[in-house]
Amino acid sequence: MKRLIKSFLHALKGIGFAVQHEKNIQIHILAALLVIILAILLKVSLLEFIILIAVILSVFVAELLNTIIELIIDYVNPHFNQRAKIIKDLAAGVVLIVALTAAVIGILIFYPHFKIIFIK
Repeated sequence: MKRLIKSFLHALKGIGFAVQHEKNIQIHILAALLVIILAILLKVSLLEFIILIAVILSVFVAELLNTIIELIIDYVNPHFNQRAKIIKDLAAGVVLIVALTAAVIGILIFYPHFKIIFIK
């Protein structure tokens, strides 16, 4: 049990490091809070809320993996390297794809709710 708690604390420290040092994660947190507040205000269904939470978490996971890849590359080779740049660009591309997918899903979920409010 002691080991499990220690492992959990290490994971929280890692997440805390990312939140503290990665601007993009801070932006994602702000966006996630806005989406959650909007979902509550618009009273989305439970299924819609679950989907929103899932896509929010997928963006965080992609961003954390991108951060990990960048830190490993910088540790292994602190000097500019074209291959390292390509790897970093690919990892950033993954985040972009996941974030755009999340945005599209958000629009698909929120659009009917806005339509009811603004188009009568």
